[in-house]
Amino acid sequence: MASPARSSQAFLIRKTRYSESDRVLSFFSREFGRVSAFAKGAADSRRRFGTGLEPLVLLEAEFQIPPHGGLAFLKSARPLRAFPGLLQDVDRLNAAYRFLELVEAMEPEQHPAPTLFEALLGGFLSLEGGMPPAQARLLYEGRLLHWAGLAPRFDACLSCQRKAPFDPAFFEEALGGLVCGRCQPPGRRAPVSPGCQDLLRGLFSGSGLLQGPALEEADAVLEGFLQHQLGRELKTALFQKKMVSASPNPLEGRARD
Repeated sequence: MASPARSSQAFLIRKTRYSESDRVLSFFSREFGRVSAFAKGAADSRRRFGTGLEPLVLLEAEFQIPPHGGLAFLKSARPLRAFPGLLQDVDRLNAAYRFLELVEAMEPEQHPAPTLFEALLGGFLSLEGGMPPAQARLLYEGRLLHWAGLAPRFDACLSCQRKAPFDPAFFEEALGGLVCGRCQPPGRRAPVSPGCQDLLRGLFSGSGLLQGPALEEADAVLEGFLQHQLGRELKTALFQKKMVSASPNPLEGRARD
């Protein structure tokens, strides 16, 4: 007996071609968490799917989910809200895809996470509303790491418990927090500025403003921590690096004038 169809708001994460017209799709949904679903005739059926199988669009998706796990069946999907502002800026667009990439990498299948879904939706709205991409990334990644039980510590040295901020301070990705200069393990690493310590401590304690000159430094610290946790570099992070390296240096242009 087939499972009853159930609806949920969802975002499409990824499409995989199964046949000429069929697709296997990965979603992140409010009701069911991350769902992999078979979409029969997805490339042809405008009636059931219309324009609802595009990323960065809030969807109303109807799934038949097996009671004991496994590949779901997508019955229909219709768009509820697009985010056209994300398409006007490559940095915002890349940040939005980063949010989806992190959900797929860190969330298990069919594990309901409505709070994280709200964080994802809020991240898209913040980016479209003009929030700097680095700030939006920090807010979203902080919530994701809290949800996963992986939030790093920025309140004290993990070794001697000396209260932060202190200088010099070093972030140990393998330990998940700060160590002071006296407790620093062997090896070369860049110190974390007091301003960055304050910003990240505010992020993970739920207080403080995520702005100021340390924003990009804090973004880089969390980038390294996520890479360590995942055991690989995010595709969106690699793309961002390529974009930065390809950008012309305005100082070089002035020197030639």
